[in-house]
Amino acid sequence: MKLGRKETFKVSLPDFRKLLNRDGKLTREPVSLQEGDTFPPVADPAVAYAEFRESGTTLFVFISMTCAACMALLPVLKDWAGRGKGSAVLMMNGYPEEREEIVKHFAFPFPVMLVEEQEMRDKYRIPFTPYAYQVEASGLIVKHGEVKLFLAGGQG
Repeated sequence: MKLGRKETFKVSLPDFRKLLNRDGKLTREPVSLQEGDTFPPVADPAVAYAEFRESGTTLFVFISMTCAACMALLPVLKDWAGRGKGSAVLMMNGYPEEREEIVKHFAFPFPVMLVEEQEMRDKYRIPFTPYAYQVEASGLIVKHGEVKLFLAGGQG
């Protein structure tokens, strides 16, 4: 490699065209799942999704172990659940040992499951953490967004 040589970034035309609509304006598909979409099935056998369908709506909260705002949210989430505001499932990335420590420390009255970062992004379409989906008994998403909005105002 020669010093001073400029490297070029190549973008294929088909990739570039995906960013533009026919009018030449930038377009972007929704990052998160939207209201009215069906929430993807939960793969963890420890989470009996059918149990939560009986309770009306369920708040699926997604956190990352490397997110300071997510870690600060955990005591608030426990308090919210303790006030009987609704059912929840905490979905986090990280190691099994980290999950066990969180479960032991907070003693949440709801399931805590591990989800790979790629699964958060691709399957659940989480744009950032902490993030939540409110899912009704039918499996349809009725609301989504920042977790603090759900915890401040209940579940809708």
